[in-house]
Amino acid sequence: MCCELMRRIMSVPLFWKTGVPITALVGACLTLSACDKPESSAIANNVSDAKVAAPVIPDGASYFYDGEMRVDPESHQVDLTWDLTLQHAGETQISYLLNGEFENITVTGPDITDVQIEPSEFFLNEASLVTVSFNPEAEGPYQFNIAYSGQFLDEGIDPPINSISSSKIELTVDSLWLPFDTRFSERLVAEVDVFVDGDWSGVTNGQVEEIDGGLRFILDRPNLDIPIILMSDYRQTESGDYKIYDTREGEYDLAPLADMAGYCTNYLNELYGDPVPLPGASIVINQREDSGYARQSLIALTDIGEEYDADLLQFVCHELAHFWSLKGNPSTVENWLNESFADYVANMAVREREGEDAFEARMARYAARIESQDLPPIWTEGQTTRPPYAVSYRKGPLAIQYLEELAGREVFAEIMRRYMVETIDTTPKLLDIVEQEAGPEIRQAFQDRLAE
Repeated sequence: MCCELMRRIMSVPLFWKTGVPITALVGACLTLSACDKPESSAIANNVSDAKVAAPVIPDGASYFYDGEMRVDPESHQVDLTWDLTLQHAGETQISYLLNGEFENITVTGPDITDVQIEPSEFFLNEASLVTVSFNPEAEGPYQFNIAYSGQFLDEGIDPPINSISSSKIELTVDSLWLPFDTRFSERLVAEVDVFVDGDWSGVTNGQVEEIDGGLRFILDRPNLDIPIILMSDYRQTESGDYKIYDTREGEYDLAPLADMAGYCTNYLNELYGDPVPLPGASIVINQREDSGYARQSLIALTDIGEEYDADLLQFVCHELAHFWSLKGNPSTVENWLNESFADYVANMAVREREGEDAFEARMARYAARIESQDLPPIWTEGQTTRPPYAVSYRKGPLAIQYLEELAGREVFAEIMRRYMVETIDTTPKLLDIVEQEAGPEIRQAFQDRLAE
């Protein structure tokens, strides 16, 4: 019974931008002992009696992922091995998700006492749930290795942003190409070596280095994902700190897109770039009609044609704003903070560049789209479920507009600045800064609006 609930919980994507809401995790079902007998299990071998020197894990991250992947784009054969270091808080059992196409899963390490593996699902795709038990008396960070292989993505996957072909390899957490902690909140830093024959370039939300036979992807800022894109057929344009890679067939004028990215960067850095400014970004344009995403300094766009309008400006600014607006737990109600504030500041950028009328028209369109929908509150005390798309991307920004009108633009600007640069990862913390800057009456009015 519990395992079936877990499979249903895992049947929705975490980071793909869609109208489908994610179901809240049920903590009791993360432990395999609460489920039926697993279909398969493996007892970890203690491969060494002593640990190696642990890598430095920066503040804000729990994991260091040190990976190596070998991939053959023609056969889709993938071989992966990860050395994981976990700065833990005494947890004795943690579950990880892997794509169900992977076989030969092994988990080894000096801190492991048991491993259980059973079939599961993730967004209606087959997955493996790997539950690792740790020695509670282990000293220092947990260290362990996870290895697996298989023919990966040879029949595609939903959402379609993950693919392997002779011209492009694109992988994000939605494909479960990496072992993903089912708590959905633990951030990581990573270094991954990808070996593939041929002449490839790569991008990620970090640095990419050429190594013998492949590319090294380095993510030194805390992330929930390890997104990588390798390309062998593309056209590149550079503008300032931006690199734009066009993987579509045909030739397109990319200068207006580069101008938009530069405008958004300057606008956001002027408001929130002290003490940490937005770095340059890599933008990849793909030959697909939907499924765009952003991971800090990596933005993947759909086939945008050559229509460079206010909608695209807002989208680019929204994705870049996630450099700051990504502190709330994305699997809980607090994801509204991540999305609604990024969305609203992007609409502020439209207002600054295109004028008040363009801004008001966009917000009126938001209101019209949700007018007839029966939506849950944005936030109430005790609420835990991650909000649906229309709440995070429409109802939430409208509530923030209401706060701006109540507080006035000058006071609201300071609320926004503090939200973006401070560690405001819960709605109560946001309400506290609203009260500090605008007073208790406006706090209560805004809180009431969130509860509607």
